[in-house]
Amino acid sequence: MPLLFFWQAKGFKGILEPEVSWCSLKNVNGDTISLLKANNCPHLFTNPSLAFFNGHQNSKIITHLKALNVPIKQEVIFGEEIIVDNLVINDPGGLGFFIFND
Repeated sequence: MPLLFFWQAKGFKGILEPEVSWCSLKNVNGDTISLLKANNCPHLFTNPSLAFFNGHQNSKIITHLKALNVPIKQEVIFGEEIIVDNLVINDPGGLGFFIFND
């Protein structure tokens, strides 16, 4: 619960339901943060991790990250197309980021 209170203090609103493994919080600008309980993602997340939902911009973002030689922990494919459309990366401190094409 302290993590939820932290984000609420930053202006994000949402409800954490104990029976659900995640919740989404939004602020007045429409930015969304999703909180996922530890060890509930099948991908190579470390805990803690963040997810970045980017409105179908992943192809451009993935190309940019690869051009910058950002180390990629996992390339993820969703759907029937055989293209990488999601990534898991870690920042230098070990915080995981799931860059997710919503």
